[in-house]
Amino acid sequence: MSRYERAQFFETLCRLQAAYLDRSDDDLRSDLSIDDAMAYAEAVMAAFALELEGEAVLDEVDAEAAPSAMGDPRD
Repeated sequence: MSRYERAQFFETLCRLQAAYLDRSDDDLRSDLSIDDAMAYAEAVMAAFALELEGEAVLDEVDAEAAPSAMGDPRD
């Protein structure tokens, strides 16, 4: 990185820091509490587990139905 590029990078960091310090009140407070984040994560994991469980049940049903649906290959 050249001296000019380092200076440009430093100036960009300074502008970002200034913008960060000038945030509005809407950007300062959090809309999602830690408890809410944990509840959301648990709900997503439970939904994913149910989806996997449902796919496993469908795979079992398909495996059981497949041989009878195809019949005897010698026919």
